[in-house]
Amino acid sequence: MAPCEFTAGIVLDFVRFVLLLLAHEVMQHFSYAHILTLTPGYLKGLGPLRTLSLGVYAILNFSCMYVATYGTSQAIAQLDGFQPVPYPACLAHVYLYSECWRLFDVGFYTYVRK
Repeated sequence: MAPCEFTAGIVLDFVRFVLLLLAHEVMQHFSYAHILTLTPGYLKGLGPLRTLSLGVYAILNFSCMYVATYGTSQAIAQLDGFQPVPYPACLAHVYLYSECWRLFDVGFYTYVRK
């Protein structure tokens, strides 16, 4: 790959992850999830469907922030000439918990397996 194409790909990765961070900030601004830390008794009054949907929101929120943070550092590593591990999988597509660390955090999984 030519250096110009390589640099353009890294710049596009940075733009993608900045947009992902902006999406995360918008999601945080409109969700008011921090209120749950101030009123933990509110969760007791929720039904099972609302509790599960709140859990899915928390997982996707974590996944969005992790991918944006990891992707930024991965783009910097590529700029330095390293070949990092692949991007983490979306947690919405993980059905088994055993797949979570195998597909989501590949670097941690290979470290633990060694």
